[in-house]
Amino acid sequence: MLLGAARHLAATRDFAGTVQFIFQPAEEMYGGGRAMVRDENIFERFPCDAVYGIHNWPLLPEGVISARAGPIMASNDEFLVRIIGQGGHAAMPPLTVDP
Repeated sequence: MLLGAARHLAATRDFAGTVQFIFQPAEEMYGGGRAMVRDENIFERFPCDAVYGIHNWPLLPEGVISARAGPIMASNDEFLVRIIGQGGHAAMPPLTVDP
């Protein structure tokens, strides 16, 4: 979505000002955005008056965009699952144990 918006704006140039497109690495895991802001000083290198984030939200109807001021969908949870048993390989299911 962001790349499509960048392509459209670059092709039409129908806006005033400067637009910075920020692609966040490791968006679902620790460190992506935090590293960009803290370690890479992204906003010192590319000053911004406002930042808009895009996140896929499949429950919204097609063609609908939702926005709000402040953080949204900002969470990173971690849990541990322990599986005890005999392993196998998907390429050889007859050789695995099926409880």
